[in-house]
Amino acid sequence: MISALQHPNLVKLYGCCIEGNQLLLVYEYMKNNSLARALFGKPEQKLNLDWSTRMKICVGIARGLAYLHEESRL
Repeated sequence: MISALQHPNLVKLYGCCIEGNQLLLVYEYMKNNSLARALFGKPEQKLNLDWSTRMKICVGIARGLAYLHEESRL
């Protein structure tokens, strides 16, 4: 059901698997890895972002969460 959701600020979820204690989510390929790694990873992995870019990222995340919790029809 969740895999039917589409929004520009969300990665596409293709599927999941729950077998015993094994949980697996399958997302679309992310060219530059994850945002968490870029912001909080090792120094050689982190991106040097200005505050304007950081603000755009935060607003995009907020829009994606608002969609999931208030705007989607699922």
